[in-house]
Amino acid sequence: DFPQVRRPWSEAEEPELLLALQPLDNAATPDTATLMARLATAAWHGSASEIDKHPFYRWTIIDEVAAASAPTALPCVPPTLAPLPPLAASTTQDAAALIVSRRSSQRYDSRAMMPRATFLHLLDATLPRPQPPWPALGDDGHLALALFVHRVEGLAPGLYLLLRQAEDAAELLPLLKPEYRFAARVDTAPHLQLYCLQTVEPVQLQRIARSISCHQDIASSSCFSLGMLARFDAPLAVDPSRYRALYQQAGLLGQALYLEAEAAGYRGTGIGCYFDDPLHELLGLTGTARQSLYHFAVGIPIEDTRLETVPPYPPEIVARPFT
Repeated sequence: DFPQVRRPWSEAEEPELLLALQPLDNAATPDTATLMARLATAAWHGSASEIDKHPFYRWTIIDEVAAASAPTALPCVPPTLAPLPPLAASTTQDAAALIVSRRSSQRYDSRAMMPRATFLHLLDATLPRPQPPWPALGDDGHLALALFVHRVEGLAPGLYLLLRQAEDAAELLPLLKPEYRFAARVDTAPHLQLYCLQTVEPVQLQRIARSISCHQDIASSSCFSLGMLARFDAPLAVDPSRYRALYQQAGLLGQALYLEAEAAGYRGTGIGCYFDDPLHELLGLTGTARQSLYHFAVGIPIEDTRLETVPPYPPEIVARPFT
């Protein structure tokens, strides 16, 4: 359902998710067949807006990747997530207000320091717990975080690694450079597997982080930036459609960072342009057992006063109770 334009490929849609919302007190969850039957007779309203009136170039590789990673009929198995200590709330702000006010920072204050406790809380918030939103997606990618820590109180600037699954210490660490394989673990909560791979002089660290993220200052002026390293070969060997799922997992992880950063008085920025091979080389990774999928930065934003800010949603939606 998209506009009939001269170049239909520029407006084609490919839905991937069916989401059913129902009251909490409604115990009768409709099955997939019932939902599909309802959709067959549903009345659709409105039409999609046109994305690009004058498409410049067709990136055919996108269509090829979409076809190669098309969803299969394999059953979706809910992930088994290990129990972890409850995550402490970082704000009393209403969830709906926080979600609709979330923004991406365009510039960061390069002098701002982040308290160690805030940094560790943000990392803790990325760990997959049995609570929402983590059960919504599997985590067979075992996304680990390669961190460029620039300005965090109590931590020397350098390259760090957060392992989000317990078994990754035995799986990922042996793939790194020899000098990183026995890196010292940072003294923090037992369930937080944070390693200091190497301390780096601040100017050099900023240069490395900036160059790996397509020479973008947000990767070096933020308090810290990171790259998400996913288990790559193993999931794709089971099902090529896991390629999409890995990026969905990375996106979910990014959204968790966005909201937790906002709640803590900071701001995040997803970095979609980066050089994966240089990051792999920096860590000593070879082959495609692990692959960099998405980068991110967190810091104190510098607001551009030339931009006008307007409410993202009508007031009646923002004021609606959120459960």
